[in-house]
Amino acid sequence: MIFNISQGAFTGCTAKLHSFLNSPEFDEYLKGLFNCHEVWHSQEEVASALSMKLYNLFLGNLVQIISSKHETESEEPLRFNVSEMAEPGKAKIRQIGGWAIRRLLENERKYATDNIHTKDKCTLRKAEVSVSICDLIKETFLIPYTQ
Repeated sequence: MIFNISQGAFTGCTAKLHSFLNSPEFDEYLKGLFNCHEVWHSQEEVASALSMKLYNLFLGNLVQIISSKHETESEEPLRFNVSEMAEPGKAKIRQIGGWAIRRLLENERKYATDNIHTKDKCTLRKAEVSVSICDLIKETFLIPYTQ
């Protein structure tokens, strides 16, 4: 199973390992490991390789734990019938749906207005699609407010 992780999260996960491998504490561990007073470059390389191997084994075990947890959880989506909901539940669905439609409309409008005068054909096609999406949303989902 493959898990996606953002660059920031990966950096956060590995930053402590990196700082440990460059710390005086790691040097002290190396001196104890090799029973010496001065650590050679080759000894640092061997110890770093061992540390990385242990770290990879740790990550492998972590992935197995996460995978087994996901396998035990239900993979079926939660299905509910809106027509059977009470009014507060329906109001929440309308509010979330309205927010999502407004957000999509604003994003598409912004993309279209920012890129409608571009010389790049691919970007211009995407801008035209954004205009079409805006039109479709206005025609399908938005109800004009009349006083």
